[in-house]
Order: sequence, then C-alpha cells, then structure tokens
Amino acid sequence: MKKQTFLLTAALTLTIFSCTKQKKVDEFNPAFLSARAYEKSSLVLNPKVWELGIDSGTAVFDHEISSGNSTILQFSYHARERKELEDDEVVETFLIELDSNLDSLHIKDKQFNSFTNVYRQSCFSMDCNKGLPTETGYIKGKKLDNKSWWFEVEVGMISFQDTVFINKETRKAI
Repeated sequence: MKKQTFLLTAALTLTIFSCTKQKKVDEFNPAFLSARAYEKSSLVLNPKVWELGIDSGTAVFDHEISSGNSTILQFSYHARERKELEDDEVVETFLIELDSNLDSLHIKDKQFNSFTNVYRQSCFSMDCNKGLPTETGYIKGKKLDNKSWWFEVEVGMISFQDTVFINKETRKAI
C-alpha cells in the first residue's frame, strides 16, 4: 500500500511539474519601414521648450502637415514590438518639405539646414518624444512620374530604398 501511495504521489507530482514548466513563446509584431509623400502641403514646425530629463530647456518642435504648395516626404522606422506589451513601441520619423517642382534631389548632412525638416523619436518614454531638425544622414531621390518617386534615405534608424507614391503609404518589412 505504501509503495502504491508513493508511486501515485510521484506520478501526480511529475504531472504537475511537467504541465507548469512549459515555456511561453513571446509573439512580436515585426519591424517595418513606411514612407509617404503628401502633395500640396506645408510642414509647420511649432517650437516649444523641452522640460524633461537631461535635455530640459532644449528647444524642440511639434509638427503638423497643413495645406500648402510643397511636397512633404515622411519616412518612418517602426521597431519590432511584443504583442503582449502595450508600451514598448518605438517609432522614428523623418519629415522634410520640398519644392513641388523638383525632379530630383540629393541632400546630405548640413545641407538639411536649407530645408524645413524634423526628425522625431517616439516611444513609451516621455523623454524621447522630441522633434529636432536633422543635420546628419542623406536623402537622394528622383521623380519617376506625377505620382511616384524613387528614394534612398539614411537618417537615424531609417534606412529606406524604394518607390514612394504620392498620397499613398509604402510599407516594407525588415
């Protein structure tokens, strides 16, 4: 009887441990790049003073896209994120305003100062949601037709080479 009780207890214990030791596999939304061109638009930068963290007192910019006579290019990097977490999203966005009559462009580093542009890192931490004009990286582009451009962009985590359509989002898995 003692042997049967011992075997039953051992079997139950092993069953309980084997059921509770299963490892859960994390699920992720994959990282991707997106791009979009807005016609007849204007990039408006609204200055404000940053009031958080070590950059407190820094001039930063909120932005909005309003109607105008230019073309606004928007490129974004969306980092991989865990599906079960609500606050782990990281997005880097670069916007630049261009003359609508351009057929091609090549802008690098300090040349960005000649254009209205903003680079923003957005994440779950309030300390990283500031927008600043960029002075590093490059953008090359060529107008393919009235509705599309080909671009090569390297700004921050944004590394994009593809066709961008006017008023339509382009997405690329990375």
